[in-house]
This record gives sequence, C-alpha cells and structure tokens, in this order.
Amino acid sequence: MEYRILGKTGLRVSELGIGTWPIGGTLRVADKPFSYGDVPKKTAFDVLDIAYEMGINFFDTADFYGLGRSEYLLGEKFYNIDNVIILTKAGYVPDGEYGSKIDLSYYHIMAAAKRSLERLNRKYIDIFLLHAPPENLEQWKEASEALRDLKYRGIIKHSGISIGANFKRGIEWIKYPEIEVIEIFYNILLRDYETELLNKIRENNVGVVAASPLSRGILSETVSSQRVFDDSDVRNRWIKSDSTFSLFLERREKIKKVLLKYKVPLTGTALAFVLREKTISTVIPGMKSIQNVKQNVKEVYDYRYSKELFEELIRNL
Repeated sequence: MEYRILGKTGLRVSELGIGTWPIGGTLRVADKPFSYGDVPKKTAFDVLDIAYEMGINFFDTADFYGLGRSEYLLGEKFYNIDNVIILTKAGYVPDGEYGSKIDLSYYHIMAAAKRSLERLNRKYIDIFLLHAPPENLEQWKEASEALRDLKYRGIIKHSGISIGANFKRGIEWIKYPEIEVIEIFYNILLRDYETELLNKIRENNVGVVAASPLSRGILSETVSSQRVFDDSDVRNRWIKSDSTFSLFLERREKIKKVLLKYKVPLTGTALAFVLREKTISTVIPGMKSIQNVKQNVKEVYDYRYSKELFEELIRNL
C-alpha cells in the first residue's frame, strides 16, 4: 500500500481507502432505496479487517449510510485503534415524501457531529464534511459557524465539504479556510473537475478524496445493461431515472476495447486512472466483500498502467 498527504491536514492516508456506504446495509426511506442491499454484520467486519490488514487506513462514511449503521460498525471495529483515519459527513436527513432532504443549519450540523462521534466511539472525528454544498451564502454562514465551533470544542479535527459532481459549487466554497478537505465524484467517465476546480484545489492546498471512482459499479465487470438490481439496491432507481447511467455503460465498452490492447483489468485501470492525478490523496471505492478488497488492492498495484494508456483512453472517450 502506498500513502499520500491529505492536503493541509498533514494526515498520511492510504491511496486506496474504503467507502462504507455499501456496508451500511439495506435502507429504504419513503419507499425509495438508499443502499446497495443487505450486508450482514460479520461480512462488514470481515471487509474492515482485511482492509486494515492490507494497509488501508482511510475509511469514509456518513450519518445517512444505513442511518448510522456504517458509523456504528466502524466504531465497534476500530474503537481502540488509533492509526486509522475516519471521515464522516452530515447534512442529509430522511424525508417521508422525497426520501431525503438537505439540512445544513447550525443546530443540525452541531447535533449530527455529536451523534456521529458517539457512534464512531472515538476521542474526536478526524475529518467531518458537509455532505452537500450550501446553496447560498446565508446557508454557508450557518454551516461554517458550526464547523468552527465543532473544532473549538474538540469534537472534530478537520473539516470540509462533499460536493459530488457539483463542481461549480466546489469552486464557489473552496476558498474558505474551513474547507481543508473536499470530496468529489471523479472517474474516467466524469472528469469535469480537471479544469478550474483542480487549479483552485492546488491554490488552497485542499486535500482531495475521490468518491465514485468506479462510477456506481459501471467501471467494473459486475454491472451491465442486462443486470437487474434488487429492489433494495439504489442502482435500481438510478438505472431507470438517470440517462447518464446508460450512456456511461456504452462508453465503458469503448474503454474495454482499449484495455484489451494493454492487457490490464477494467477495475484496476479505473482506480489507477484516478490516482494518476497527484492532487488526489485517496480514492474510495465502495467495498462490500473480502473479494472486493483483495481484488482492488491487487489490481491497483500488480499491473503496469502507463501514461500512454491513460492518454489513449481519454482520446477514445
């Protein structure tokens, strides 16, 4: 396992981390799936155990994942282990009509962080992010005040923001000192951030966590246009409502043709493509089995991914 420094935090994080949304288990709100299906507790613990044994020290979670279950699992598994770094997020709350809504108010962020700390069973939260970017300056003022107060009270160590694919909002808020870490969606199929946002990240020495490196499983061999997802799998909703899901599946076939020439695996290439960018400190694919962990680590480090390969991939997309 190789490690990188997470921006101005100074934290040394494994290049390959784990996104723990999948191990949060089955979750439905307002009859909408918000999970990747059931994951037994033993399986979740096996995933965390093997990841730690293989040198992974960075774990990404959120209070919405399994409505706290992912945090509880991390808290139970790592409660007496200091050399792991846990990032959690808050801002989404269950909603009986829409499934979820955003609450970045001062009192919600303060209360959510305290609840997360209790579930994680740690002295403080290593990294705490707003789970969504504020929509306006007033919302930011409330949320940023909460982040400052949480630091002052010793509840969190470092703060930041998760912007998903909302790159314009990232550019808008990244200049503020409370943003020490930014989490973004980034993969071969989604590279909008490589322009203005990348420059802003460098200017402000912000640590970058790359989420969705496998594009919801599209950049793996497990997802295809013929696959039928279980009702409890959030991708069942995405594939029906999100036109980019089908578009990305088509573009994946172009990628696979290039990879035949270089004789490298799809998943490993996708992860290595993200890590080719040195501004990114860690990449966090979701993993829900021991096999996922072993395969991802092996494919990232056991194959040769050249600059020529990455350039050809970009040309073909």
